[in-house]
Amino acid sequence: MSQAAVQRLYGTSNKEKKDGYNQPFKAVVKGNETQEKKEIWDGDEVPETEVVADDNEEDDREEPDYEILYKQSVGAEDVYMNMGFKDLSSMSCDKIVIKIKLPDTPINKVDVTLTSSTLLVRCPKYKLYLELPRQVQDKEGKAEFDSKKSDLKLTIPIVQRSMKQVIEEDY
Repeated sequence: MSQAAVQRLYGTSNKEKKDGYNQPFKAVVKGNETQEKKEIWDGDEVPETEVVADDNEEDDREEPDYEILYKQSVGAEDVYMNMGFKDLSSMSCDKIVIKIKLPDTPINKVDVTLTSSTLLVRCPKYKLYLELPRQVQDKEGKAEFDSKKSDLKLTIPIVQRSMKQVIEEDY
């Protein structure tokens, strides 16, 4: 049915005439426009993430032994009365502790790059690239180096999420 037929059937009000509703308009459907560039995705379709280069796959340095632990702050109300609603799962933990063994490596030769989701540790003999199991507060971490054992210990606070966020993001 054409616009003229609709106007004959229903008529136009004075308000429509005054506001210019009976003027023709151009509708643009998003996604139908042609792309001038050779890009596959629009800029708003690609999420912004932090990128840490894993150097290259041909890097022949050894991966050091490491251990990932979870740390939880508990008080008397958590231990005796369970008022803090904390349990033994990693979801109730506050920090991630990463212990890395770097034998025969001095502290001045160790380079650590930490983002909210990755850890990259490099030194002349070893290289460790880790995708972290939880999102962390990368600006709030703490590092300790035991020069006698050549052990690096990183303690990094975890970004706390509500149960709703956990379900939406993980399931």
